Amino acid sequence: MRLRVGAASDIGQARDRNEDAYLVEAPVFAVADGMGGHRAGDVASSLALETLRDIVGSRDWGRLAEQVREANRVVFDRASSDRNLAGMGTTLTAVIAGPDEVRLVHVGDSRAYLIRDGELRLLTEDHTLVQRMVSEGRISPQEAEVHPQKSILTRALGVEDSVDVDEASVEVRPGDRLLLCTDGLTGMMREASILEILEGTTDPQQGAEKLVEAANRAGGLDNITVLILDFADGAAETVDTGKVAALGGAAAEAGALKPAAEGTGDGDTVTIPAVAGPPTPEREGPPAENFVIDHGLAFS
Repeated sequence: MRLRVGAASDIGQARDRNEDAYLVEAPVFAVADGMGGHRAGDVASSLALETLRDIVGSRDWGRLAEQVREANRVVFDRASSDRNLAGMGTTLTAVIAGPDEVRLVHVGDSRAYLIRDGELRLLTEDHTLVQRMVSEGRISPQEAEVHPQKSILTRALGVEDSVDVDEASVEVRPGDRLLLCTDGLTGMMREASILEILEGTTDPQQGAEKLVEAANRAGGLDNITVLILDFADGAAETVDTGKVAALGGAAAEAGALKPAAEGTGDGDTVTIPAVAGPPTPEREGPPAENFVIDHGLAFS
């Protein structure tokens, strides 16, 4: 199967720094939304992706969730040793793409969606106080969309010395599209509008850029990061990254990882190793200034 990739990240209309970051290094793809105030958020998201990237060379795809826990330890230790970074943390939503499935890991309120046959399906569950209230039946999903506390996280990387990681294995078919995004997109746009834009663009890079533009037009109250993976018939186990850099957003600015060289427009094609091991059960399922509060809760 052939995989085409598009990615875009923007500071938005209200922030003075982009604390989001993304990683495009086949077969690993990820988005992260840092938090913790001036400079700390971009450090957290960059450290998390730098640590996650270590798995690319190992070819040990079963270590994905373990590597996320290692990223948590790295961010936590850095925050503990530098008073200027105290309380920082980050969300992380990542996949390893194989020929027939993707493995998904998730912490925080960034999201992963599967677009198939004209439908947008949420693959992750937000780790937020408001989502917990929805799950407990205290408020409705419609009330959650406008709740004043919808940005309070109940789980994030680097806030505590250990973290629970959601895991899933998702079958993919030719024609499927996978969307990874930070809440700068979903906080500004309804899912119906996201789907409309995705259905109206066949090129993943154009789709990513149009989603970022639409979120900015809607207010752009947070950093916005979008990563699109398109699965299609074609050369077996290959990925076309086009002109997409390996790294974007805060991580690229910080120089944590070396961006890929600009392509010619024809794309760079590399092998996607098969995903080994049994699948894990699949989960169903205005932004505040970033800071950490007591009892493991955080704003994203």
